[in-house]
Amino acid sequence: MRMRITEVTAVAVRVPRRVPMVASQGAISVSEFGVVRVDTDAGVVGWGEIAMSWGRVGRALCGDVARSLAPVLVGLDPRDVSACALAMQRILHITPDGAHAARAAVEMALLDIAGKAAGVPVYRLLGGRVRDRIPMAWPIPWGAPADTADAASWAVEQGFRTVKLKVGRPGGADREAVAAVRSAVGDGVAIKVDANMAYRSAGEAFAALRPLEEFGLQLIEQPLPARDLDELARLRDRLATPLLLDEACWELRDIGEIVRRGAADVLNVYVVEMGGPLQAWKAFAAAESAGLTGLLGSQCEMGLATAACAHVGVAVPNLAYESDVVGPLRYPRDIVLNPPRIEDGFLYAPDGPGLGVEIDESALDALRIE
Repeated sequence: MRMRITEVTAVAVRVPRRVPMVASQGAISVSEFGVVRVDTDAGVVGWGEIAMSWGRVGRALCGDVARSLAPVLVGLDPRDVSACALAMQRILHITPDGAHAARAAVEMALLDIAGKAAGVPVYRLLGGRVRDRIPMAWPIPWGAPADTADAASWAVEQGFRTVKLKVGRPGGADREAVAAVRSAVGDGVAIKVDANMAYRSAGEAFAALRPLEEFGLQLIEQPLPARDLDELARLRDRLATPLLLDEACWELRDIGEIVRRGAADVLNVYVVEMGGPLQAWKAFAAAESAGLTGLLGSQCEMGLATAACAHVGVAVPNLAYESDVVGPLRYPRDIVLNPPRIEDGFLYAPDGPGLGVEIDESALDALRIE
């Protein structure tokens, strides 16, 4: 029996964070996101979350949904997720201005509808689970060495076995922070570092990162600009630590270039950056075909998009490192009544139909931007 999309709407929300995230790109203390609602003629409603921390954010991306995506989707069957994704791709390409996050939110809502209609969680639509839970890392912003060490110790007390430190500062600040964390947490906790494209050349990055390797790093993330793949390949050959790419991996065709140039050991795949859960699943499959592993990146999503990430994470076989999707712990209030469980350093995918979370209408009303 056919089902039709009757309306696609989006509202922007403004949500304060408990602690600002400070890194080479700047500081963020408030998330301006968006919530997408897809209605159908069968009465089934799907929800998705626009989660983008930099550049064009909530209000602008909600405008993309209203002006560009809604008109091409109304009348289509939401359960034909691939057909809807193709329609969105034709009208709104994945670009660095954030349009991918608008597409991702709509695709989350479509999968939410498809799962609800079939009575199964989204991970079943992605091939089923290969794991019961997803190991998480706790990201820590720039700060004084003692503060960074305290944050890492707190994370370990909460059950996290990996911490992620933002680096990219001049002088010896990064080395002091990594040394303090290693001293505080011991050798049994993994440390990965993320430079967010802070360096301008392989030589500069090597000079900054090589001294950090003595502390036994797990991964080094995106030290150079996204398109400097040849320089990244040269740096990868010189470092002992595996190289993780993030900003260089924003769409499927990026993976082909990364592989061709030998620029990475691991890929950081974002559901919001790839354009949705199905697109992220494809990215993991593309990486697997080239012998690469991956993890799930985060734009500090709230509970709705975190659920979408969790469904992807339990369904892909080549998730080999701790992921960063701990957004619900960053906010004093969420937009869902039942955020996905994060416990002892693990994220669990909801088992209910669709995304498995329920919108908190009162929170949505309180947080929305008029």
